[in-house]
Order: sequence, then structure tokens, then C-alpha cells
Amino acid sequence: MYKIILALILFFYFTTSLYAQQQMGPFMAYGPESRYFANLNYSAYQSKNGYLWFGTSNGLVRFDGRRYKNFFSDHSNPNSPSDNIIVSFAEDKNDNLWMTGFMHGVTCYNSNTGTFKKYPTLSKDNFVYYGVNNVLCDTDKELWFATAGRGLAKYNYAADSFELFYPEPDKCKDGSVRGDNYLTDICQDKNDKNILWCTGFHGLFAFNKTSQQFTKYISGLKYPNGNEGLLNDAETDDNSILWLASFGWGLIQFNTITKQFATITDKAMPLQVNDIKKINDSILYLACFDKGLAAYNTVTKKIKDITPTNYSYAPKNTDPGIQRISITKDAGIFIGGKYYFYQQHTAFERLKTNIKFYDNTDSKQNKFLTGIVWDDWRKKYWISTAFGNGIYELLPDKKTALPVKYFSPATNNLFSDIIIDGKKRVWAIKKNYGLYIYDDETKMFTTPAAALPVPDSLKNFITHLATDKKGNIWAFAKNYFIYCDITLGTFEQYPLQWHREFKGQRKNITVQFKAGLDDNVFLFTENGIFSCSRVTKKVTHIFKTGLDKNSLGSAAIKAATVNRYNALWISNGSNLQVMHSSLFNILANHDIDHGLPSMAINDLNSDSSGKIWASTGVGLAMFNPKAKYWRLYNRFDGIENDYLDLSTFITTDNKIAIDQANGFILKDINEIVATPQQPLLRISSLRINDSAVAGTVLPEKIKEINLSYKENNITIEYAAMDWLYPLQTTYIYWVDGLTQLKQTPTSPDARINLYGLAPGKYVVHLKALNNSGVWSNEVMLTIKINPPFWLTWWFITLCIFSLLGLSYLFYNYRIKQLSKLQSMRNNISRNLHDDIGASLSNINILTELAKRNKNNPEKSTEYLDKAGEDIQYISQNLSDIVWNINPMYDNAESLFIRMKRYAADMFDGKDILYSLNFPEDVKLLKLPMEQRRDLYLFFKEAVNNLAKYSKAGNAVIILQTAANKLQLTIKDDGVGFNFDTIKKGNGLHNMQQRAINLKGALKITTAPQQGTVIDLIMPV
Repeated sequence: MYKIILALILFFYFTTSLYAQQQMGPFMAYGPESRYFANLNYSAYQSKNGYLWFGTSNGLVRFDGRRYKNFFSDHSNPNSPSDNIIVSFAEDKNDNLWMTGFMHGVTCYNSNTGTFKKYPTLSKDNFVYYGVNNVLCDTDKELWFATAGRGLAKYNYAADSFELFYPEPDKCKDGSVRGDNYLTDICQDKNDKNILWCTGFHGLFAFNKTSQQFTKYISGLKYPNGNEGLLNDAETDDNSILWLASFGWGLIQFNTITKQFATITDKAMPLQVNDIKKINDSILYLACFDKGLAAYNTVTKKIKDITPTNYSYAPKNTDPGIQRISITKDAGIFIGGKYYFYQQHTAFERLKTNIKFYDNTDSKQNKFLTGIVWDDWRKKYWISTAFGNGIYELLPDKKTALPVKYFSPATNNLFSDIIIDGKKRVWAIKKNYGLYIYDDETKMFTTPAAALPVPDSLKNFITHLATDKKGNIWAFAKNYFIYCDITLGTFEQYPLQWHREFKGQRKNITVQFKAGLDDNVFLFTENGIFSCSRVTKKVTHIFKTGLDKNSLGSAAIKAATVNRYNALWISNGSNLQVMHSSLFNILANHDIDHGLPSMAINDLNSDSSGKIWASTGVGLAMFNPKAKYWRLYNRFDGIENDYLDLSTFITTDNKIAIDQANGFILKDINEIVATPQQPLLRISSLRINDSAVAGTVLPEKIKEINLSYKENNITIEYAAMDWLYPLQTTYIYWVDGLTQLKQTPTSPDARINLYGLAPGKYVVHLKALNNSGVWSNEVMLTIKINPPFWLTWWFITLCIFSLLGLSYLFYNYRIKQLSKLQSMRNNISRNLHDDIGASLSNINILTELAKRNKNNPEKSTEYLDKAGEDIQYISQNLSDIVWNINPMYDNAESLFIRMKRYAADMFDGKDILYSLNFPEDVKLLKLPMEQRRDLYLFFKEAVNNLAKYSKAGNAVIILQTAANKLQLTIKDDGVGFNFDTIKKGNGLHNMQQRAINLKGALKITTAPQQGTVIDLIMPV
């Protein structure tokens, strides 16, 4: 997967802005352009968890490989440093980072939680300032602090407190008197781990950790006012020497065995030295304030000014202000000064010119390397040049190439194509004079006699030489390819053949002459490629071009080589192509979009492992065919100029030679491409909905986050530490769960914005590729976005079951309604059949009787009157049925109006005085159809019985509603009846049945001649 997106990665990799990293001689400088480095910068520290920390006068600065983060002291924020002037660092046994403040105590940074704990004072006193100049974590993992005016402090892990020890117990102990008990540095004796050496305002002290006692050593150095010499720093070495930095006497030497002091007498020694660091067995670096940075050689006793120059951001005439020197495990040396931190690392000069030429000609003239070969028999390198002496030799352990004598009939010294054949003979070509061979007896090059079985007609015109894998010689002369078998002493010649379709000028301008692996040789020219094969006994001319990727881009070859797999690498200025050596089809294309650092390729070579080396317009590019990546070397690696337009050569002992002005670089390829350590990748920031994730651990330690559906906007910042070229690291990511991401995208700023994530599970994968082509560890972060409750499985299941339950209830309700409708229909049908049918039958009978008694008008009229009553009864029943089922009258108001009308009609017909009391506002009273019908029929039956049988003169009807109940009272002053003895007919029975249907309580109060009271109470 990485190979697919490598080209895009490397595009960002080679075009990344180095806005905060610039070269100043052998140093990389980091300054104000990073925003946080201040006027004064002090110490740098590489913590175990892979961060770089910088102590400045602008607070604490952390660099994670991509971004700087500033931590500053805030009195209102307990999670901040105690001081804004951070001067030194140390890690304790728990891997917590301690830092000292120039004015306000110390701070402990918890590397697990990312929180600070302040210790603005280490003891209780009344002086406002509590400076701590240095911290030491000794071999026993005990923490010691050099304080300003409070002596030596030791941290007690168990009590989380400090114990103080005073080198000058009889003097001021609270810091109010400048110089008293004022310590500047602590270091542990390398021979006696029980001894701590302390420097201070009043000289040198040795502290015994067992006895907890100080011993003072008098240097004899005093200021004019009589005060003892101030010592700023101490550094031990393996020879029982303690090196002391003094203020006024420069570097001082103290023998820890003889207890003797000695000053350095070199007049170049700066008098003010603030800090010392031992760089190697013989070199000390000295931080000398405004005098810059010095290197002192403890063997030669010489001092050298190595102060970085070119302060692009510093004000004019600003001194370097070198404060302190820090040595880190992987990032090299850091120098803290004004405006800048300067980083020094051996890799910054790994490709620095290391071979010079020596001869009697003008030594400043560029020699222009034309060839170099390793002679494994004579154990030396043979070098050919275009100027200077022309032929040189170089011993492996030497740094200067020495001229070699040769017989020359003219002053022309241009030699090229130096080779060694299978018989260990060294050959070279001198321009215009042909072939030369080295004579071991005379130790000089001369023209060959019969050493090469080639006719003089060709021998004297040889322009190119090469050897194959057997040590046999290929040559080119007068448009002939020549093959010399050095074992048999024979030669073959093949004439140059132009393709018949070639329309250009048939002029051979050779760029490269390279032997292949299959008894063939290649001549790369500006008119195409000529392949000469001993197998097919013919010369093939390749020149046809095309616009597609499978065609040759141009016949004008600018640089070419043959790799160990016998593939041709050719460049023509528009791209870099790989061609099959016998089929001559294009195997691959390389350009900037696919990782090639530059299209301006001036030379190509291949080493024994198959790596391709290209001299380009931006430096030396190397392609690793196994890992499929390009790597660039330029001025940051020591090369004098990024634009390489001179030749590059690979020797058989796996050295690369890079032509430079006044010399060349000769380096072992394995040392150059040695795989550095894997960059450590981590998540440096995690924000949810634009707020930092709150927790008890750093984001880099979080492996999974569980969020609500509202927390779906996530920003991730990540970084990988490359200790040398951090800003050239390229970052990639991919997210499992986002199917729309078809390929691994690059993240130029190492930031991912995941906005509007839908509920689900996502796995974010992070990786980085550093400047050396090494992949980082893979970091994975699982993100779970929980859905809202209405999208959860249990809620959806509940909804499904609820829907099924509601559907079932609705089904049952519908069935009941249909049953009620059917029941109502049946009831209507029954009523029509029973009442109306009976009444119609009765009308028919009465009509027939009236016909039979037509001679008796009185009897006939009686029958017709009865028939009329039945007709009126039928009409009223039909009207009741229609009214009851008509939704237009589906309200209590309509019911009460019909009840009052019926009562009035009945009472008026019987001359009964009546009183009707019904409620006025009944809009909120809802009565179902069945309840309305039963109430109305109950009312009709009661009123009808009153009108027919009571013989009453007065009647009162009262209907009232209250507390979800309806009460109907019907009273009359009629004859009454005996409820127990009266024969109960259909009327009374119907009333009782209606009351039951209405779920009401029926009470009938009556007595002979006492009238009747009917009370019905029903729920509504």
C-alpha cells in the first residue's frame, strides 16, 4: 500500500519548507522564525519519550518533530512551569522531567499525564527570588539542585520535599546576599560516585553524599576586590581531570587526585566561559558568552573559534551570546545563544569534501573528475581528471590524491575512462592520443605496445573504454565496437549501424559507454542508444520516441547507467526512464510526481546492490529499488552545492566519488545509506468539537475514544521525531470505516480533520516517512461514535415490537368497531323488524278491519286512527334511527335539544304542565353513539310512560352534569303505582336494560297517589 502512494508522499517530502531550519556552516540553526525561541536560549534536552525540550527566557518549548509548543509560567494556572526562564533539565527515576528556573525554583513535568507541578521555592525564607541554576540526576537516580544562595538541594521522593546542604554554613542561607551559598553547577565524579563536584561564586566544593559534608578547594584566583574567582560550570573526564569554566580566567584544569589547579595559557582562550561539555576524548566545547563558541583540544592544547555565523534574524552587530551547551542522545549537540539554538551532528558533514589533489599545477583549478577505480591488487585508487596532472593515485588511508607520471608527447592532460582489466592492468584514455597503460616497473603510464590485440588503425583512436564482469575490455573507436578477450588475446569488432528509419544527423555525440551483463555494451548518445551484442553479432539502434509512458521520451540521452539487474536507466531531461536491456521496452518512469527530487539529471550510476545514484539540480539523489523510495543528499549533508553538474562514480569496493571544487568526496556507500533509527510517531493533540480531550493521560497514550453522536468533529495532530531533518518528514493516514477514501492520503501538515462523523466505529492509522526513507511505527486510534438512543438496536427493537403491538391493538380495535357496527346494524335491523315490522303488520290488520267495517263509520274511524298512531310511531322510530347514526348530530347539545322537543310534544299532547332543566354549555361533553342512543331511548320510555299512564298534571325533568357524571331526574304528580305489585311490562324492563347498558344506577321512587320519581346516574 505504501508503494502506491510513495510518489505523492515524496512530492511533499522534497517540497516541504524548511522555514525553521537553516544551515549555518556545520550547524543547523533554529531561531525566531519558529516563534518561540527568545533573545536568550539556554539548554536543550532529549527526553526518553522522544521529545526535544528547549529552555529559553521565553518559557519552556517542546518540539515533537513537527510543531513547537510553548509552556509559560502563569500564576493563576497550577498546570504551568514555575518560571519563564528555564536553564537546565534532568529526568528522574520515574521518567518525569525536571527543569530549573533562573528566578523561581523548579518544575516537575509528568511525562504520563502531561501535567506540571510547581516548586517555586525549595525551602522557606523571605527572599523574593529563588533561582536554581542546574539539576543533576546521579547514577543512583537521586536528584540534586544547585541553588542561587541556598546551597545544594536534594529531592526526597517519598516526602516530596527538599533537603538543603550548605557549602558555606556560616554565611547567608536565604539568597539575599549575592554569592553566599550560591552554586552554579553539579557533576558527579567518574571515579568516586559518592562525590559531587559543585562550582559556585566562591570557588570549587566537593560534597560527600555519605557524610553529607563539603570540602572546599582554593584556586587562588581572585578579583581585584579580593573576592574569590567565580566558577560557572564543571565537566569531568576519564583522566581524573575536572574542567572548570571561570568568569575571568577562561578554562581551568583541576586534578581530582593531586587537588591542583592549572590555568590554560593559550592567549586565544576567552576569559569568560559559562559552560563546558566534553564532545569526545579530546575535544571540549566552551560556551563563551559574547565571544561565541570555542573548541579546545585537550591533546594539542589548541583552541579554535567555531562560533556559528550569519544571524539572519538577529539585529546588526549582535554578539552570539552563547549560553550553554547540551548533548543529546540522538539529536547531537545543541548550543543555546542569542536568538538561536544551533544543532550540530556528524550527519551534517557526512558528505563534506574529504579528498584533495596535490600537484605542481594551480591547486585552485578544478580538476574535473573523469574516472576513478579501486585497484584491489595494488590497494589504491586510480583517478583520471580533465585538468591538473590528469592521472592520480590515492591510498585508502590518505586524504590527498597524488599525481602519477606518464609519458606525454604534448601538454594536454585530459584523461578519461580509467579501467582495470582481468589481468590487473590499468588502462586510461588520453584525449587525442588514445590508449595508455600503467607500467609497474617504471611506475608511470605509457602508450601500450602489444598489450592489446587491436590494430593500430583502431588502437590509436579509441575514445571509450569499459570492462565486463569477466574483466574483458570493450572499446569504441572510429565508429566500431571492439571486444578484447584478454585471456585468449583475441578481438572482435562490430561496426556502428544506424537504423534505416533514422532521419536525423548521423553524428555520434557520446554521453556514456557502459558494459552490460550479457556479453553486450551500450553506447548512449544524443541520437539514441546503440546496443552491441556478441550473442546476436549485431548492433541495434534505439531512437524511436512516443508520447505515452511506454515509449522513449527522447532520443537525446543526457545521462545513463546499467544496474546490476541489467536494466538501462536513462535520462533525457524530461523524465527518468528504465528500459529492458534486450527487448528495449520501457519498464518504469520516474519523475517529480513519482518521487524523483529533480528532473535536471546530469549523471547516473548504479552500485553493487542495485541502488541508483543521480546527480541532480537539487543534490545527490539515491533510489532504493527494494524499498521503492528516493532519498536526497544536499548541502545539509555537507555537499558544497546542491546543483551537481559534475560526474559521480561508483568503485568496486562500494565507494561513491562525487566531484567537487578543488577535490572530491569519497565515501563508503553503506555508511551513507546506513539505516537510522525508526522515527517515533505519536499523537500530539486530540480535539473533540474544537476542545482538547480532557483526561489523565497525554493524547499519545490514548488508544480508543468513546463519544456521543454529538461529539463527531475530531481533529488529530501527530508527529514523528527525525532528529536531523524533522521538517522533511512526510505523513500519511487512512481511516477504516470511511469507505470513500480509496487510497492512503498524505497529510502535509500532520493534521487530520474528521468532521461530521456518522455513528459507527472508525480506526485511524497514522504513519510517517522520514528523510532517510525509514517508516515510523504505526499508530492506531479507535474512534467509536455512539448513535442517539433512537438509532440504537434496543430502541429500534422496542419500536418494532411497539409497532407490532399497536398494530395488534389497532386490529383488535378495528375488529371491535366492525363488531359494534355490525351489532348496530343488527340492532337497527331487529328494531325495524320487531317494532316497525310489527307496526306495519298491525297497520295492515287495522286497515283491513276498517275496510270490513266501512258500513260502520264509527268503528272504521277508530281502526284508522289506531293505524295512524302506528304510522306516526313508525315515522318517529325511523327518525330516531336516522338521527342516531347521523354524525352531524354526534354531540350532547343535539341530543338534549331532541330530548326537550320530544318531552314538549308528549306533554303538550296530554295537557301536562312541565319544566325542563338542561345544562346550557355542553360543548365539552362527549357521548358515544351507543351511549347517546341508550340515553335517548331511556328518556323516551320514561316520558312516554309518564304521558300515558301517570295522569299527572305537572312534570319536571332535570338533567345535570358534574364530576364526570350525568344525572337525569324525571318527576310527576300523577297516580303513581306500587312498584312491588305492579306487573312489569316491556317499558319498565327496557328502562332497566338501558340503565345497565349505560353503566348507570337507576332508582324509581313511587307510591299510589304519590307520583313517581325516576333517577338515573351514569358516567360520562
